[in-house]
Amino acid sequence: MLNARNAPLLALMLFLDALLVPVSLWIGYAGAEHWLGAGKKAFLVPQVFWILTFISIPILWLVLWYSRLYESMRQKTYYEIMLAVVESAGYLLVIFSAVLFYTNKQYGDNDDPKGFNVSVAVIIVYMTVQGCLVIFQRYTLKYGAGLVRKKGMRNLRCLLVVGIGQKALEYHTMAQDNPHWGYWVVGFLKVHEDEAEGAVPQDMILGTVDDIDKVTDEKIVDEVTFAISVDELPYMGEAIRKCEEVGLTFHLAADFLDTSISRIELKNIDGKPILSYSSATTDLLAAGIKRAFDIVFSLTIMILGSPVFLGCALAVRLTSKGPVFFAQKRVSLNGRTFNLYKFRSMVEGAEQKQEALVADNEMAGPVFKIKNDPRTTKVGKWLRRLSLDELPQFLNVLKGDMSVVGPRPLPTYEVARFQRWQRRRLSMKPGLTCIWQIKGRNQIKDFDDWMKLDLEYIDNWRLSLDWKIVLWTIPVIFLRRGAH
Repeated sequence: MLNARNAPLLALMLFLDALLVPVSLWIGYAGAEHWLGAGKKAFLVPQVFWILTFISIPILWLVLWYSRLYESMRQKTYYEIMLAVVESAGYLLVIFSAVLFYTNKQYGDNDDPKGFNVSVAVIIVYMTVQGCLVIFQRYTLKYGAGLVRKKGMRNLRCLLVVGIGQKALEYHTMAQDNPHWGYWVVGFLKVHEDEAEGAVPQDMILGTVDDIDKVTDEKIVDEVTFAISVDELPYMGEAIRKCEEVGLTFHLAADFLDTSISRIELKNIDGKPILSYSSATTDLLAAGIKRAFDIVFSLTIMILGSPVFLGCALAVRLTSKGPVFFAQKRVSLNGRTFNLYKFRSMVEGAEQKQEALVADNEMAGPVFKIKNDPRTTKVGKWLRRLSLDELPQFLNVLKGDMSVVGPRPLPTYEVARFQRWQRRRLSMKPGLTCIWQIKGRNQIKDFDDWMKLDLEYIDNWRLSLDWKIVLWTIPVIFLRRGAH
């Protein structure tokens, strides 16, 4: 609802987080010494301890800041705090692993076979202890601050709401249902005098938006929230100017467009604030990690699987007429097209023969699929069953046309027959595998069901979901579920 920062609480969190680093490291050292009998030698030396301490404190601050753990905890749930700590622990694990192994190499005894185990033990204990302590600290601070606000002792925020409709009433209800947030609704203002009776209590209506200067002068108001509809936006200009004039913080409820899918993000473009509504992810760091994973994973598969690539190419070339590779125009992100590559699994000129087989189509919708397609070659049949015909698409992944995980790219002529809602699957880069592959693949006959699975992936995308899909795809390929 609001984003009130408390400088003393922020300073306390920074101090306690800095204090957690040497405590967690000391426990990590003690645990490594106890479990491995490493004594005071090698990696467990004082200079390494203090180097790690002074390096780790600013890194911890930076990672916790990125995970939004220094923001107000008024509206955050305990579960959200725990997830943020787990996310930050993932980043810290990568960073501290590199630091610990480096310091072990510099200061440790390279002839000591326990050196590697000591580093691993310190990392495990340190990360576990620090994560638990950060969660305990944040929970304690949130509970304590909420208790103080609930008793009305301090850190209360007086809120004036512009609007008298259902959206405005929700702010009053939230404040009453969550007294630990420390919000008190002073009252409501109509957008204009002729406005019909609204959802808020009549005795809390203090006037119209034209009276905002009078109300804020006579009453204690810390912040103003405009809970209005899109049609009421033109009335807000003068009221916003009056808030700025006296230095009042004001907020515009960003749900005035009543979107049901899109995520809302505030951006700044050349000094101009922009509200962005997007159904796809806008997390640049996560998108960068996804792209890095695509490149590393594809290169690994192509290098380690080069004998398989060569064997498939020879099998296609020696058993049927035509090129080794099949290229077809497919639709990518937001309607862009690219050439998708596969090992040819059908006879030459198969696309021209598709019209004669339309009556045998087993899919409901714009796509065309037949289980026993007469155009498939003998080698192509086995390539499809083992999904080996898809291997050249790792080239598409390297080029950036596709991702390892994402909705399957479809031919242009099939996308042209999409219904309007189905085109939302084009809002994310296509991939080699997705939820459709692991939940039935060609066994799913209704195209709408297929599209719903793709939209489920887009709406719930996380890096962890990609990795889970990759792991689940492995048994699906080997067990040949839905492949034909």
